[in-house]
Formats: sequence, C-alpha cells, structure tokens
Amino acid sequence: MVAHSSPLNPSNTLELTLILENGITTTVTVTATPRNTYPMISLGYINITPNLWNLNTASSSGYASMVYDASQGALYIHVNFTKVYLNQQVGVAAYSEFIYGYKPWGTLTSEAGGFNFPVKLTELGSLLSFINYSLISYSPQVAIFDWAYDLWLTTSPNLTNGPQPGDVEVMIWLYYHLQQPAGFPVANVTVPIWVNGSLVNETFEVWIGSPQIEPGTHAIVSFRPTNPIPRGLVGVNVTKFLQLAVNYLVTLYPSYWNYTYLESKYLNGIEFGSEWGNPSTYNITLNWVIYKAYLIKVPLESQGTVTVTYTTTVTSTMTVTSILATTSTVTTTSTLTSTVTATSVSTSTVTQTLTTSIVKTVIPVYYTATIIVLLIIIAVVIALAFARRGIRVRLC
Repeated sequence: MVAHSSPLNPSNTLELTLILENGITTTVTVTATPRNTYPMISLGYINITPNLWNLNTASSSGYASMVYDASQGALYIHVNFTKVYLNQQVGVAAYSEFIYGYKPWGTLTSEAGGFNFPVKLTELGSLLSFINYSLISYSPQVAIFDWAYDLWLTTSPNLTNGPQPGDVEVMIWLYYHLQQPAGFPVANVTVPIWVNGSLVNETFEVWIGSPQIEPGTHAIVSFRPTNPIPRGLVGVNVTKFLQLAVNYLVTLYPSYWNYTYLESKYLNGIEFGSEWGNPSTYNITLNWVIYKAYLIKVPLESQGTVTVTYTTTVTSTMTVTSILATTSTVTTTSTLTSTVTATSVSTSTVTQTLTTSIVKTVIPVYYTATIIVLLIIIAVVIALAFARRGIRVRLC
C-alpha cells in the first residue's frame, strides 16, 4: 500500500497503488493472438489480459499485447490487427484490461486489506479510483475504441460462468473514438470528476441496454462523457456512479428493479481497459499507456464524509458606451462541492452550488432627470414647429 498526493487526504482514508511505482523490477509482457485469446498474468495486485473475448479466431490475424515497463513503472497496451472479425456483431472484439478483485468468470487477484472484493453495495463505503493515462496513436482514422471501467454487480459473489439474468454491468467511459455503448441513451447527467487535480463538472450520456430481466441477458448501464479525455490524471467516484446506475434502473424500469434488490448485489471488483473492434474496416492499430492507477476508500466504520471543495472566482466586466448609463461590475464566487457519505450506495450524495457572475447596469438619478428635461425641450420644439404651420398640438 503506497501513499499518494491526491485531492483527498483525510486520516480515515485508505489508498492502494495498482500500477506501480516500485516492487516490480522486471519487464512483464502478455500477448494474445487468434490462437491464444485469453492469456492473463499477475502484476502485483492486478491481473492484466488482452482479453480477445469476441474475436472470430478463424478469420482474424494480428496480436494485442500488454507490457509493463519496469524502468518507467508504466503499463503499455499495443493492438495491431490486419484482420478483425467478430463472433457477435456488437462493435467490440476485445477488452484489453487490468483487473483488481474478482471477475465473474472465476478470476481473483491478490488483494490488500480494506480493498476486498466481492463486496455488497451496502458495505462498500466510498470508493474512488484515479488513473493517469495517455493515448499515443491509432489508425485508421475510423478506428473504433474506447477506454472505460467495467464494473459487475451480481447476485452471487463467486460466479465462475459470467453474469446471470438480473445482474448489472456498469461502465464508466473516460475516452472513446467512434464507439457507442450498448443499448440506447436515456438521459444526461452531470457528475464531478477530477482531472489533473481539479474538480470538473462533467456531463455524461446515460445508456441502458437489456433492462428487462430475461434469460441469457444482463442489464448494462454505461456513462459516456460528452467531452472525452484522451490523457491526464482522471479520478471518478465509483460509488456515485453505481448509485446513479441503481437510480436509473429503478426509476425507469420499476417493474423489474427496486432498491432492495439492487443494493443486495455484490460489486465484484475494478476493471479498466480498452474496448476495440472495427467491424467495418477490419484492421486497427492502437497504442496507449497507463502511468499510474490507485484506489482511495473511506471505509464504512469511519462513519464520516469526505468533502472536496474547489473555489473559483471570476470577474465579469461590461462597458456601455452611452451617456444614459454607467456599468458596475459584481464579482461572484463559483463553488463546486462534492460530498461523499460513507454509508451505502443509496445515500452517497453529490451536492453542487454554482453561482454565475452578475453584471448590473445602473441608470443614476441625475441621468433620469436629464432625460426628462430633454424630452420636455424636444416636445416644446415640436409644438412650436407645428404652431408656425397653423397646427394646434395638445401637449398634456
């Protein structure tokens, strides 16, 4: 467990490094091909795998590799396929990823105290995840890919054959290029996230797929940002996004979902990686890197809150070129406060207060009097002009 400088440093938080400043001294590589689609290797607390889960191996050619460079402490992802054919026409051939915790196909990684999975949502506490990553290159220009969290909420804590009907997959996207989530968009939601140390009020599209509980399916709730982030240190409140997923399912599909049922589910672990495919062009190269990844947690027993406040002051000035008015400038403070309550997923809250700058235009009293006198003079002049022409004008 390694400490980091981060936006959150209260004494009751725990931090866990996943990608890796020290401890691994040799370069580690895992490569997947059409002949070997599911290789996986342990790297400290995480497992890494190129995970070619939807690749049609008979028709495809190429490779995907994940390389941990010990000299840099960074994890590189390389994809180079000249032929990409899919088994299911869903626009995704693979999910090259790292895993911490449990994956509902029987994968379990090493775990650190305080960060144990699977864990019931009602016992999760407040969980935040920070990842420093960068897009290096891709081709062709129509390449289809994203990178995103993949979080599994399951009724059973120890599945070995994948999610079951009534389970939920929650995806939090950070970046995408021409990729579309499963299902259809149902709403937009604004959620504070951290970008390079600053709290940003980001808008996410909410997509939902397979919301009905039917055999052979599981629900999918995806959050796709309207402003994709190709690089940077990005932090998300995992608990908040899970709460939002629960709220949307219960609100939009009450005949299938309720809070009691959903909050009894287990979060299996944390997965983060790149979905990529290209079913239209059949070829793709993709290179990106994760420099650092770590988790921050406020455990339930702390019974407290973590509040992060960023304050920005903006001065707005307007100049009015008129003798009829002067301009005064009012400076206001815009404050964004994120409050995470360490009780349960349903009571985790985010409050936002945003006050914009105000510009007041003031017409002084002496300008008002001047205007009245000018209007009277103009009226008298007009009356005299009409009188010279023999026209009678009634002024009042």
